[in-house]
Amino acid sequence: MYISSNEEYERRPVILFADHDEVVLDIGVKMLQFMDYRVLRAKSMQEVIEKFNKNQNKVDLIVMNLNMPDGGEDALGQLKRVNNQVNIIITCANCDDPVVSRLLDNGCSGFLSKPWTISMLFKKVTAALENYPDRESGYECG
Repeated sequence: MYISSNEEYERRPVILFADHDEVVLDIGVKMLQFMDYRVLRAKSMQEVIEKFNKNQNKVDLIVMNLNMPDGGEDALGQLKRVNNQVNIIITCANCDDPVVSRLLDNGCSGFLSKPWTISMLFKKVTAALENYPDRESGYECG
């Protein structure tokens, strides 16, 4: 999906949600859509990078599984090289505290431990969007 400029009639946040598990991907996308966000989906890090490259001026937040088979920390580095200010929440089921701490210190907006609930996702997404400078027109979170 590409977010075209003619969809800017209403500036709702755009979230790129990524997970290699199809069930988690479907549930996460549906939860975010239920919260009234516009959502791009990706099931690989390569797809995350491609979709972000095409939509970087419109993507307000990336929520991505750090343990995807085709990269994790490396992909974060690639995204940061495209846009150093990219807003990212990392998710994972069994990440070491030092890894998470390092990523948060290096600019990730938040961490969401799996399994997460709709309430946990909502709180993290809302906090990340509220603390991220809006690049275009105004919008309200939630």
